Amino acid sequence: MLQEVKTTCKLKQPLVTDMGLSYDIIVKSTAAKFLAFDSPEEAAQSMYDSIEDSLDTTDVKWEDRRKFWEDVIKEMTAIDQNFSLEVAKIYFKLVIETYGTPKP
Repeated sequence: MLQEVKTTCKLKQPLVTDMGLSYDIIVKSTAAKFLAFDSPEEAAQSMYDSIEDSLDTTDVKWEDRRKFWEDVIKEMTAIDQNFSLEVAKIYFKLVIETYGTPKP
């Protein structure tokens, strides 16, 4: 059984876990998780679900959550730019389907 990792905000290192993992390791492992999918569609859906779940988190500030996901995307792009671009396109379509087109 997988044990849920509880995240907390500690000083200037948001999302450092109670298990002692560093922020950078969490970012890299999260990016690797999405890049390990067989298709960009699966990766985008998993990313969408993960980000949506993080929106319900009240114990972490919005700015910290946003920075975390931005860092994950940067890491993905650094590892595999083409796959990450395809994931981003599909992810954006999922957001548009859920929330509609952004207003100018």
